[in-house]
Amino acid sequence: MEAIALLGRLLGLSFVSGINLYATIAVVGLAVKFKAVSNVPPELYVLANDGVIGLALVLYFLEFVADKIPGLDTMWDLLHTFIRPFGGALLAFLSVANGSPVAEVVAFMLGMFIAGLAHATKAGTRMVLQISPEPVSNVVASVGEDVIAVSMAYIAMKHPFLSFFIVLAIGVVLWFVLPVLFNAVSMMLRGLWWRISGRYSSLEDFSDLPEKWKTVWSKVRESEERVKWCGPAFVRSVPSTRRFSSGWLVITEAGVYFCLRRMGRKRVIFRRGTGFVWICRPGRLFYLCRIYFDTGEEWEFFINAASEKFFRAKLFELEKKA
Repeated sequence: MEAIALLGRLLGLSFVSGINLYATIAVVGLAVKFKAVSNVPPELYVLANDGVIGLALVLYFLEFVADKIPGLDTMWDLLHTFIRPFGGALLAFLSVANGSPVAEVVAFMLGMFIAGLAHATKAGTRMVLQISPEPVSNVVASVGEDVIAVSMAYIAMKHPFLSFFIVLAIGVVLWFVLPVLFNAVSMMLRGLWWRISGRYSSLEDFSDLPEKWKTVWSKVRESEERVKWCGPAFVRSVPSTRRFSSGWLVITEAGVYFCLRRMGRKRVIFRRGTGFVWICRPGRLFYLCRIYFDTGEEWEFFINAASEKFFRAKLFELEKKA
């Protein structure tokens, strides 16, 4: 039980340090100073110093403001890429500083890993919110993170046993969430690069499928089927397909295809028939395109802004023929 409580404090403080380091230090310092918690490791009493608490509150106020301004929050997260993991490692070290040298080294490394993982999840999620076509408020996301940081820091100090199982549950969730988040961040970075480099913006026609996809597509298409439009796309919602997966969307007179890699193998998801309608909504880096099939099924993709006008024109031609 004592070992689990020790791990609960160590993991809890490390995790919330990756979300908001300054709020964590302030909460721990205030809790120790006003004796709101018991069984505190002696080394953590340094955080109860008035100067430490005051500086942590000032820095937390700066983060509170910066974290709610689109664009500035991303820059703030980039600035703290090394600060938060190191802060989490230091808090983990202080939690076991009266133990053996081996325990101290292990705690430091574990704290850095947990805090780094939490920071990467927070920063990646906020970057994805920046490009989403939906008007998701940075303020709502930031306030939610503040609430989690403050409450979890207090729980880690007051109820370390509970903290252990909370962090364990969060770890299980992240096991499934992180691959999707990785795809989302990759999509955003590629979108930024396309915009900066002007890639695809000089093309006058989007009907030439890249060679790497032609072989696998030829296995499922009709013999006389020709490409009307194709372009790079990322999945927002396609049945049995991971969100933000990258590939090539192909529109023909006979159907809709999406070429992608799954488990290292090239695959094609397709629906034949001309009975579909579409809607495109502009976003900051991508257009969100919805394709509604007459079967009631719906596909959603993020497509490059440079190719959207050709996408719209070609689908309009198909609608007139239908």
